[in-house]
Amino acid sequence: MQASNPSLQQGYRDSKRSDEAWRQRRDEIDDGIVEDVNVPILYKSHRLLALVCLASFLAIGFRRDNGGMVENTMTACRAGAGFILVLGALVFPRGPFIRPHPVIWRLVFAFLVIYELVLILLLYQNKKDARKLLWYVDDALNIPLEEKEYATNCEVTWRNIVGQFDIFVLCHGLGWLLKALVLRDRLILWHMSITWEFLEMSLSYMLPNFAECWWDHWVMDVLLCNGVGIELGIWICKYLEVKEYKWHSIFEYKTLCGKVNRTILQFTPESWIRVEWDYFRNVRRYMEIHIIMIAFQLIDLNSFFLKRLLWIPTKHSVNAVRLLLLCTVGLVVIRQYYVLVTHPTYKRVGMHSWLFYIVLATELLLIIKLSEGEFPDHMPDNVRLWLYIGGTMYVLLSALGLLYASCQSYQHEKDE
Repeated sequence: MQASNPSLQQGYRDSKRSDEAWRQRRDEIDDGIVEDVNVPILYKSHRLLALVCLASFLAIGFRRDNGGMVENTMTACRAGAGFILVLGALVFPRGPFIRPHPVIWRLVFAFLVIYELVLILLLYQNKKDARKLLWYVDDALNIPLEEKEYATNCEVTWRNIVGQFDIFVLCHGLGWLLKALVLRDRLILWHMSITWEFLEMSLSYMLPNFAECWWDHWVMDVLLCNGVGIELGIWICKYLEVKEYKWHSIFEYKTLCGKVNRTILQFTPESWIRVEWDYFRNVRRYMEIHIIMIAFQLIDLNSFFLKRLLWIPTKHSVNAVRLLLLCTVGLVVIRQYYVLVTHPTYKRVGMHSWLFYIVLATELLLIIKLSEGEFPDHMPDNVRLWLYIGGTMYVLLSALGLLYASCQSYQHEKDE
């Protein structure tokens, strides 16, 4: 019998160990492992306490016999939501993050499940009943909106420019700062910023608050709000990449101030990885990056259409809660998606990602259903012009990107 090659055997063992390590890491994508637990009681499942909470929801419903049907139904919905949250804190996936605590990320997943159930409930209603359902949540809703227009006077004067500054300008910049912290790539972020402005101009005949002056689109939005948010976010990412992370147990701090400071730091990232999307590596990678860019654009776009169709005022807390939930889930989705597209042996989409895409699809279906008879059928010529310009630029740049990605892929294959 021919003797086996020792180097091949060693290579096989190394490969096997690498695969085992990656399988362990793959499992952490849905359930991150907490190491060096110093306060064990905070990381136990507490099933008995959860059982008492779940039983209390049922007991309250069993004892309840007063109130009307609407009141009882709303109370039952709240109890059902609480049931999902308690159950989710025990069994739902927590994702790859362990800070500030794994149960927080389980609850985020549970809130996303509840939001999806609300969307399904609205999807089964007609337009009138969908708006009325939200009135039962808050009687300030189900009132026709007064759309604010920003393009009434486009003369470039100091008074007009200052008049555009409001709380939403700050929120706009903060939103792009958060996107920069999540995506961590300057080219992707600037691509999304410019694409969004063309999208606004193309849909301005449907959503009046999308109609803005040219300097509002390209100077205040792209250069100031978006640009400052993007560049500041990229600078923060670079700082966090080189920062040294050394964590100690809270019991190692002798003073009260030290313990409080350590507790606050629990709400900061455990570490910070350098993200390299390498979008021109091949055609597949290039298309995968476009998918996640479209998904994040849909978060904002769906927000404007849902407000318009369901008569939800811009300043209402429902909008802030939705954006906060989807942006928080987006942190997990980006990490899972990044591992999916960059690691050659990882083929599974994380649970948070699955539910995230389902929620976006459900929102889109709800918007399509409720849009009947709400928007003009004819697109104005000036809007159509911007749509053609933006669409042409997108197609040309995408074609060039695909061509460059194809060349890069061929070069990689040739080098190998």
